[in-house]
Amino acid sequence: MGHNANTNYTVSQSITSEFSGDSVALGTLPNQGGINGNVILTITPNTGFTVNASDFTIGSLAADNTVTVTSTTIFNPSTGNALSVVQYNFISVGSGGTASSLPGEVESVAMFNSEHDYDSTANVYVPVTANNVVYVYVSFMNNFVMPSANLVLNIDIDGTAGTTTIQYPAVFETWTSPASSDYTLTAVGNPLLTNMLLNQQTNTPSSGITYVLKTISGLVDDGVQTLLMTKTFTATSGFYFTDITELQQFTPFGLDDWLPYFQVITSSQVFNSNGEETQRVIEIYYTNPPVSNPLGLDPTFGGSIYGLGFLFEYIIGTQATVYPLAGGGTGGISPLTPQPPFSGIVNTTASTALGGEVEDGNPAVTSIPDTTFFGEVKNVVLDTAKEINSNGESRPITLYGTPGATYSITISDGSKTYTDSNNTFTSGATVIEGTIGSEGVTNHLITYPAVSATTTYTFTLSSRFGTNLPTGIVDGAAGNLGTIVANITRTFTLSFASASDISNDLPADIVFSYSTLSERPSRTWKVEVVGDVGETFVSVAATDDSPDATVVAAMAVTAGSASGWEWSLSGFNLIHGGIDSDGRDRFTMGGTITVQTLGAANVKYAIALDTITNVS
Repeated sequence: MGHNANTNYTVSQSITSEFSGDSVALGTLPNQGGINGNVILTITPNTGFTVNASDFTIGSLAADNTVTVTSTTIFNPSTGNALSVVQYNFISVGSGGTASSLPGEVESVAMFNSEHDYDSTANVYVPVTANNVVYVYVSFMNNFVMPSANLVLNIDIDGTAGTTTIQYPAVFETWTSPASSDYTLTAVGNPLLTNMLLNQQTNTPSSGITYVLKTISGLVDDGVQTLLMTKTFTATSGFYFTDITELQQFTPFGLDDWLPYFQVITSSQVFNSNGEETQRVIEIYYTNPPVSNPLGLDPTFGGSIYGLGFLFEYIIGTQATVYPLAGGGTGGISPLTPQPPFSGIVNTTASTALGGEVEDGNPAVTSIPDTTFFGEVKNVVLDTAKEINSNGESRPITLYGTPGATYSITISDGSKTYTDSNNTFTSGATVIEGTIGSEGVTNHLITYPAVSATTTYTFTLSSRFGTNLPTGIVDGAAGNLGTIVANITRTFTLSFASASDISNDLPADIVFSYSTLSERPSRTWKVEVVGDVGETFVSVAATDDSPDATVVAAMAVTAGSASGWEWSLSGFNLIHGGIDSDGRDRFTMGGTITVQTLGAANVKYAIALDTITNVS
């Protein structure tokens, strides 16, 4: 596999060792990690660049269609809408598409991002980060058979890496305690922050000390100090601040190494006539660490474009004093002692420098949705359009998702279910239990037996241990992945017709029978047409200029159904034989019919002879 040279990204190769005669139909091609009939390439950006599936094509031609797979657990923080992955499908000409540069052995190519890239509700695309890669899923023709010599198939991938500024996720939390009517607290997220989301919670744990949690998240430009949030503390009338103390809370996540990349500054203060502080404005900034740093900090947070699941905690403690009453009065100090959140369920270690170092033994923050807890199956690739070979074959089911996500698949033929322990259908209620692998993908190679009657296989995907399934898939609903049919023998028939008196004795029908496409998918035919006395045959210009296309255009279904049939005509020729001793002209014609996919029923095509030759 190859691509057009580009200095800003690389495309992986797929190299497999095959035996002569290995085929997709028989389940022996390619021999790569249990994947049958397809390989996966990866487009990876060079340092300082990004890649997006929408920026790539096959042979500079746009995708034939797109498919959007929507998540039920990943959400756009700026809108709250579910995020989706857009899959761009390039279909070969031999399979009815426009991707003319694809080799004849390739049926289609699908491209999609590793990150969610589309908000389907708001109808807006979400910027990908430097962590995004583009998966290129190459599917081969079912009739592809490995030749005896080495074979190189080049996939013409065209496109450019992004030159826009790379962005990384940021998540910051501040705790303010205790909450009190003696002051007000407001927080504003930076409106220029990409995908900015500001959340607030007010909680009173078992200690009885109420605190306010402010959480800001979004995307920042690489290496640029970016304002995340502005907090304003305003004393209630009759009160002023004696101190607003910043405290750092270290968590069990080992996040203290990130502290140098967050900055908290006092941007402004307001004082009354007595010089006492009545308002303070605090600004919080973040600069992502370099991709390569001595501490091994990952600015992508493991590929989560919003840092979901990453919780950095920072306490801002406050203290207020009662303003002395005019004309005297006791007044005095009313301390609001800074308190850590979750008092009563945390372990506190004394630290005079920080005012209390806190380790939260029972984190209960839910302001940012954690979509990784149960895991997610993001996409299932299962070819339900092509029938199962009636003589039996092996086909893959490929699942993409978060590593560790668990699921089960039920495959039923109406009376039996598939068991992967021995790759057979049994009378018991068996399922395939699977787990998404460390690379985010898992494949199951399913073995289908030979059938003596038409058989329909039903595929059902179910969640295990709370795994989230793709949008539109009802957990455990029968057939939520679709069905595939294994049909017995069908026929493809050619007949001949003429509206004029080309011949009173048209050739007999030509019938091709198919029980499997692994045996002779290409069939050659040849017939002779004899005219009446005095008739002379003359080919029309279109037949001479483009014989295959002219004949296909002259064919019409007269019986059965063309539904599901994928076929082509090649090598058509028409040869005039001359007038015999009886004064009758004649010609022979023929070509090769190649069937890529068997239809659901027998089909009969009639060739209108008047459109390929005339009588004079």
